[in-house]
Amino acid sequence: MSRYTFKDDITLQEGLSINYLDSTGVSRANTLRVNAGITYLSAKLGSPLYINNTISTSNLYLNMSGGSPVISRSRMGFGFENAGDITADITVRKRGIIGTASTTPNSFLGITGGYDLTSTSGSRIILYGNTAIGTSGSLELYTGFNTQGSIRMYTGDNSLKIQVNNSGSTFFTPDGSNIVLSVRSTIGSFNVPLLVTDTSQSIGVGTGGSFTVNGGASVTKDLYVGGTMTSSSDARLKKEITELSGSYLDLINDIRTVKYKFKDSENVEYGFIAQDFIENFPELVRIPDQNAYYTLDYQKMTVILLKCIKELKDFLSE
Repeated sequence: MSRYTFKDDITLQEGLSINYLDSTGVSRANTLRVNAGITYLSAKLGSPLYINNTISTSNLYLNMSGGSPVISRSRMGFGFENAGDITADITVRKRGIIGTASTTPNSFLGITGGYDLTSTSGSRIILYGNTAIGTSGSLELYTGFNTQGSIRMYTGDNSLKIQVNNSGSTFFTPDGSNIVLSVRSTIGSFNVPLLVTDTSQSIGVGTGGSFTVNGGASVTKDLYVGGTMTSSSDARLKKEITELSGSYLDLINDIRTVKYKFKDSENVEYGFIAQDFIENFPELVRIPDQNAYYTLDYQKMTVILLKCIKELKDFLSE
């Protein structure tokens, strides 16, 4: 096969191409074609196309000075040596980064199938597929090591709805201007992890109001209520209503009135023992399951006490 060395530019007639033949001089493995201002650089069908594949410091510029799009009908991989490792339409090697102005300013959008990004200095959005310790996916947002950094979410008319500031305090603003729920570490000199600032009054059972819980709630420490605490008692909500009958004075004789300390506290408390109510007043005791702690409905004890007061009044009037 002949070799040619050209010292001047090669000029082709429109429609012609330069073909690189294989060792037999027959098959066209690659083609370089310049036609009407469009340059085609293609590989043989089924073969990879290598550009600057032997020099790691070489750069590849596509449409460097033009405004035309770059279109690929095949999968694209970055940072791989084997085409078999490219599993998606666009694949970046493990811990690879798709950067947006990654050096100035120092922030980037990272989409990774691994469990972290090597850089820890900029703002990051990380979309996990399978994590290193499990198979569940997650979305992680980072503001980087910036003491004033915050994460904000805007919806609707681009108004701020959720904000997490640098201290970890979280604020919810459904209408875009007034904070109705805040979760923060401190407010002034008081520790207030959860604060509902909406002052709306409750308008019904299980609906409306500043804070509504349609299910049950458990409070393991003290509960302070600055206003009036009420329970649902409307006759329209009840059925099978009957008056208490018989004597209750004898039934309360076995109920101990005690003072005590909880095992995790030194405060002296006054109250009852839930187990004392099981025989005669089982409706006042809550037993979630066999191994759970018993709880007592102290509020409904007022009904029993009122019934006993009525019995004493009737006895004294005789």
